[in-house]
Amino acid sequence: ADLRIALHVARKPLTARPIFLHFLQFAIAKREKLCYTVTAILQSDYNTKREIIMQEICGQICSIVATVIVTSSYQANTKKGLLMIQTPGVVLLCLSYLLLGAFDGFILNVVCVTRNVCCFFIKEKTKAYYIMTGILLIGIGTLGFVFWQSYLSLLLIVALVANTFFVALGKPQILRYSLLVTSSMCLVYNCLISPPSIGGIALE
Repeated sequence: ADLRIALHVARKPLTARPIFLHFLQFAIAKREKLCYTVTAILQSDYNTKREIIMQEICGQICSIVATVIVTSSYQANTKKGLLMIQTPGVVLLCLSYLLLGAFDGFILNVVCVTRNVCCFFIKEKTKAYYIMTGILLIGIGTLGFVFWQSYLSLLLIVALVANTFFVALGKPQILRYSLLVTSSMCLVYNCLISPPSIGGIALE
């Protein structure tokens, strides 16, 4: 605005006026371009924050729905029935970790989905079952360290490795005792990731 006023009040010789006008027009154009750029940056920053918030809300909703599904699966009368109900819940839990930015949790729970599918089709205490368990243990350890995000990842790696091992062992009493430790580790993980997983905390 000050530059535009200067255009009207300037008193210059006729020979200098075109140069002076050209300079002022150039300055006004640059100023308007700068204002437009700043406005675009602020708008982009606002849109990005809004997208992040919406993504986190969707992640929390997925984790809560996953908790309801996984919890309800324990009402099933057979192992196959439990796995059929539980697996979609674990898939939703994977999605929630992805939306919350916990990529280690996402990858490791994908392995858990694979474990559930394999357990559905492979009979317990067979050679194929133990081979599958060995592959899953190696997979959890390898993927856990490849997608390592922080020392919190170690909690989830150890918990899932232990849980997979004790499930394969086939001794319910030992499995129950192990869950006290592994669930506590997963609980700490869900509490300390940023943002915390509400459904993950409730599930553990």
